[in-house]
Amino acid sequence: DQWQLGAMRDILQQRHVFITGSAGSGKSHLIQTLHAYCAAALKPCAVTSMTGVTALHIGGETLARFMSFGVVEGDGPTLWAHVSKNKHLKYVKQRMMNVSMIVIDEISMLSAETFEAVSYVLAKLRDQLPHTSGGKPFGGVQMIFCGDFSQLPPVKGHYAFLSPLWDQMVSGRDGSGAPGAGGGPLGMAIHELKGSHRQSDDVAFYMLLNAVRVGEITTLVRN
Repeated sequence: DQWQLGAMRDILQQRHVFITGSAGSGKSHLIQTLHAYCAAALKPCAVTSMTGVTALHIGGETLARFMSFGVVEGDGPTLWAHVSKNKHLKYVKQRMMNVSMIVIDEISMLSAETFEAVSYVLAKLRDQLPHTSGGKPFGGVQMIFCGDFSQLPPVKGHYAFLSPLWDQMVSGRDGSGAPGAGGGPLGMAIHELKGSHRQSDDVAFYMLLNAVRVGEITTLVRN
């Protein structure tokens, strides 16, 4: 639909993009379409999600597996210390050097600490300065975040959008965005998908779900 096309347009312009929307608005379908496009265009793209079930649904893998975090938790330096001891570090580094786009689905479940840690470790693996030392976020890789912050929160910690790094990416202050018409970098594009695909034949039920999503529990909703 028009909202999905708008998001895809910014993705193809190599911008960082955050895609949100209620359940059934077509987020997963957009990721699957993007994955297929990257495969056809021979563009190295990693599709990840926060849980195994959701990763399977979009044809990807968990973020922890892709980043070689395993079950270890912590900040950037802590996770880098773990990843740098991986016996397959050479392969992991090569994979990160080759990737040009990373999709993280179910972003609501990613804590601010892990959000920043992924950026830190990715930069280290790509032999780049981490964002904490003035480098570009996520080692200069184009990032596509997808999910609904009205859904499941992180198990521990704060939402990713509360990280200062998120603000930097939205504003474009970090210089990592695609170049705009004026030569300066564009900030992260934010797209809310508003189409109804899963409940397209039941508008009343769709409106009820959206009311619950934003906490508008009216008498009509209760009944």
